[in-house]
Amino acid sequence: GIDQRSACRHPDWTGPDDLEIKIQELREITAWEKPIYVKIGAARPYYDTALSVKAGADVVVVDGMQGGTAA
Repeated sequence: GIDQRSACRHPDWTGPDDLEIKIQELREITAWEKPIYVKIGAARPYYDTALSVKAGADVVVVDGMQGGTAA
């Protein structure tokens, strides 16, 4: 196999407001035909869920397992 490098964050994001921009980009790419999921870690579930809903996510998935959400 080929080793892959998964960044812990998106390098083009500078703050929480960029989530809404990314969701809009995904909506345009998919012609509004696919649901947008946001996967968050369980460290700050209330804040991160509220942020995701405000940004326009269709579904928020809370990952409570060890090892990080990018694994």
